[in-house]
Amino acid sequence: MGLCSPQRSQWMEESLSLEESQAPMRLSVFCVLLQTLLRGNKMVADKVRVEIYEGDPFTGCCSPGMASTSAIERLRKMLTKRNETVKTLREEFKEQVEIEREIVSSRRRYDTYPPHVCKVLLARTRVPFILINGQLVSEGTFPSIEDFRSLISEHIKSLHQVSGQQTWY
Repeated sequence: MGLCSPQRSQWMEESLSLEESQAPMRLSVFCVLLQTLLRGNKMVADKVRVEIYEGDPFTGCCSPGMASTSAIERLRKMLTKRNETVKTLREEFKEQVEIEREIVSSRRRYDTYPPHVCKVLLARTRVPFILINGQLVSEGTFPSIEDFRSLISEHIKSLHQVSGQQTWY
């Protein structure tokens, strides 16, 4: 059974005996915790995990003679704005959110990504895509800082509602 196989996902869903309406959210939390354990990271259960997967901005665009000065400047501004957005979010939500960014590379095999990311990649999801607690919340565009704030706040509220009902270890 491969890491992102449908059989593994089905097994995990069947292994958790939860009320049907709560299963997706709790399964998402379970997957994030399992992934964290597999990676050897320490994670606080009351933090929201935001994963940002972006395409390689330099693939095919920036070799000598391939891009104009204006195209390079637009790329620089886009990357600077994204970096500033992530930095601002990390500062604003530092006690409540863990944010990771990663480049999706065409040179990397999909099965080397975490299982929930592998599943998203196999579904041909457009980059950039954003996962919050393992759930796909945005694809194809990088959200504005206001959209990020809204998405994160919504998940913080949901996580506190769930953690009020059950403690996750």
